[in-house]
Amino acid sequence: MPSTEPIPKPITEQQVQTTLEKIVVFPPFYSSPKLVAFLRYVVEQTLAGQGSQLTQYSIATDLFEKPASFNPSSDPMVRMLATKLRKLLTAFYESNNDSELIVISLPKRNYMPEFAVKESTEPSPLIPNINYPTLVVQPFAMTLQDPICNEVALSLQEELSYALGLFEQLAVISPLRVQEMAGGSLSLSEFRDKLGARYVVSGSVRRAGESLRVTVALNETEHGLQIWSERFVLVVTSEDVLGDQLTVVQRIATKMASSYGVISMHEFQRVKQQDSVSLNDYQARLYYLEYLTKMSQERLQDMITLYQQLVAGRYANDARTLATLAQLYCDALLFGMMSYDEVIERCEKLVSKALDYAPRDGEVILAQAWWALLTNNPQKVSGCAERIIQLNPNSHYTIGAVGWLVCLSGNFDYGIKILTNLLGKDDYFPIWLKLSQALNAIRQQDNEAALQSLDLFYAEGNVLQTTLLALIYQVAGQEETARQYWSEAKQSVIDIDAIAAQQLDVMILDNSLRATLEHARLSLANITD
Repeated sequence: MPSTEPIPKPITEQQVQTTLEKIVVFPPFYSSPKLVAFLRYVVEQTLAGQGSQLTQYSIATDLFEKPASFNPSSDPMVRMLATKLRKLLTAFYESNNDSELIVISLPKRNYMPEFAVKESTEPSPLIPNINYPTLVVQPFAMTLQDPICNEVALSLQEELSYALGLFEQLAVISPLRVQEMAGGSLSLSEFRDKLGARYVVSGSVRRAGESLRVTVALNETEHGLQIWSERFVLVVTSEDVLGDQLTVVQRIATKMASSYGVISMHEFQRVKQQDSVSLNDYQARLYYLEYLTKMSQERLQDMITLYQQLVAGRYANDARTLATLAQLYCDALLFGMMSYDEVIERCEKLVSKALDYAPRDGEVILAQAWWALLTNNPQKVSGCAERIIQLNPNSHYTIGAVGWLVCLSGNFDYGIKILTNLLGKDDYFPIWLKLSQALNAIRQQDNEAALQSLDLFYAEGNVLQTTLLALIYQVAGQEETARQYWSEAKQSVIDIDAIAAQQLDVMILDNSLRATLEHARLSLANITD
């Protein structure tokens, strides 16, 4: 009896190309142009009948312009890219139910992709199994049908989805996908179960005369709790309504999604009792942010151990994990726990590898800025700052951190401008701004301005900040206050004098400022309790 199974249709080049274009706009590919180039190259070479000629050597030399002396045995770049590509291809197909897609796969130990017809499957959640929070921005409600309210409500959803999507460790589910599900009318539990959303942003727009009141709330879907809410006012008659609206969107995005925003703080409460052995990359990041609030040698050693374990295991090729470990090594140098040569060697490898994987990731570029500071390259530090600001102007922690590094590199005008701009955008106050202003005043021999900059400064238990405060007060002639901070720093670390000397040697690139602070250090070092 003849078989009743349908004869599979041949796969056309157009089908493969159409699928390829859908893959390369999959969000995880955004930060890795190398992976996009790699995938395009092997697919197009295979379609051209050259797939059997694809090797590590040919890919490295033809695509990535490596020299003829390239040796795959000593440089695993192509193998590592292939490994990451396989993972992202799997994630793409797990999150996409389009039956018209062609399955493009890269067999292990082979660089010629295979093409197959996608098997029909049951609908699955939009978001693949990722570690970081997923979020939905709902349409903003209106109390009455007003043309201006309607326009603002529609644009708020779009603009806020865009602004939140700029944060690397936050996945924003497309509003189009939400509309597909019951016309966008879903309960919090349905958002969680059907879309995999951990958070839902809701809001409303009300008009009162010439003003619009925008109310925004952030809700978590596990327990149905509203964890944050705030109101904002827009003036309809303002000459720059769009600019005012953008300011509101930026403030909302920053409050929700920045490193020390509502989502990070809420997530940290969930994981802080968890055994560090079982932490994923996002959870480890939360612990790293907590460490930064009160830096100590003991906590630093714990963080280095944690990140070394992550890099030695499943996150060996994760750019942000590599970049964070590089920054931890920089801290170890400042604490006198590692030598300069050792840190330079390790950071060079980590930063270079991270940049290969994600050259447009803010955390990776921040690690590059640290590397540039330690290797005495102030121009590179400023260049890194410009790129970070362009990538996500709402990532206040990362911008504040790189602004501080710009000041340390000697470019105080630009660094203080960066930090001051953050202050003007929100009620967020960069903790390094006062220190930067004080150091700049010391550099200009204006001791009174330095003291004014430190008015009401709170060091938050950070020994590196405390040490700098002691030196600044000593230069400004406030010896009693300087000794108090110096004594406080000595209680945190054994050899504060050596650590202070290390700080000045590797962090302060301005020769005149370094000499002034070094004189203060020598004076304080002679103090005995």
